[in-house]
Amino acid sequence: MLADGTHDNDLRILLEDQFPKYKEIMMADQRLGSSFLVEVTCRRLGEDTGRDILLVGWPQ
Repeated sequence: MLADGTHDNDLRILLEDQFPKYKEIMMADQRLGSSFLVEVTCRRLGEDTGRDILLVGWPQ
């Protein structure tokens, strides 16, 4: 399974302001011998409440 082949297990992004944050994740399937790079981009939308937002990816 591709998620099992992630090299970076820290799949969290902390949004501290209105500017976009980026996270690159290399995923691989050793059984098939293939891999790919996923780039996640996110930013805060709406009113700024002054609080930070923590986005948590898989596995959950």
